Amino acid sequence: MSALDTLARIQRVIAILSLHPDGLSLAVLAEELEVAEPTLRREILNYYSVDVPADQSRVGQRPEVVEFISTEGESVEPQEAPVVRLAGDAAEAELAGNQFSDEDLAQLLQAAISLAELEPDNEVLSAGIERLNQLLRVESAESFDEAVVSLRRAIEEQIPVEIEYSREWQPGVRTRVVHPYSLLRTNRGWELDAGPFVAGHARTYILSRIRSLQLQSGQRFERPSDVDRILKRDRRAERVQLLLPQGSHWVADRFAERTEVVDADSDDLVLDAFFLPPVAERVGLVLLIAGPDAGVLKPERHAGAAAELAERLREHHGLADRS
Repeated sequence: MSALDTLARIQRVIAILSLHPDGLSLAVLAEELEVAEPTLRREILNYYSVDVPADQSRVGQRPEVVEFISTEGESVEPQEAPVVRLAGDAAEAELAGNQFSDEDLAQLLQAAISLAELEPDNEVLSAGIERLNQLLRVESAESFDEAVVSLRRAIEEQIPVEIEYSREWQPGVRTRVVHPYSLLRTNRGWELDAGPFVAGHARTYILSRIRSLQLQSGQRFERPSDVDRILKRDRRAERVQLLLPQGSHWVADRFAERTEVVDADSDDLVLDAFFLPPVAERVGLVLLIAGPDAGVLKPERHAGAAAELAERLREHHGLADRS
């Protein structure tokens, strides 16, 4: 169990307890999280009892934001308490501000979305996904740069925006008017999901590649009623199992939303890597950078991703075989 796995479980603990202000039986909570009750108790105690250096916390130590109580709501010894509950709003502030980086939150969000595909009726999981989305969205416009402030306003007031954008997967710079739907912080930085829809999908723009933007004041666009469902669907990562040389794990981490080690020896490692669209291009980049010993184990449709991307690059640079 990695530290990130434990953090993910603590995130789910807080998400679940936020729905139960009077507290929840530790046994029920452990059953929901599919972990032994003593293990969960120990993880919560360890997590909230570790001292935080003074230069990393305004109060010098981690706030006690989870209470161990009796069934009557009275404080009791944590080792014996049958019920846990949130002590107050400090949990959200601590979790958002001190314990998770934006990259960690983005990885947790993608993991939760993938799990939701297997558990579509899990209301607790859905609530956790919504909370993660809230943590990753812009909360206070004054805290961010001018572009983010402008886009936040455009989303709230449904104002079209003209952007000049340096494309990521194709050469050139393009100017277009977009309908901003959602602004999200991921491990690639700020990303804008915007319409109008193309073949039922929104386009995603990385803010660092937007050269300029201009709100179309006086104009408004209609936000589709099912846009949230579509955006959630489009951010479901596809799992691709890769065979990579040892030492090249970082390449998959660079282009995938998250990775999981399936097997490893002194020469190679097998990874489950989770990619957002365009999947073939991202897989191709991983394989090309990792070298000739890298490959796709499954699904087979991505086995030729490196060769296809290499040919496109050759054509773009005028190196294609003309014979």
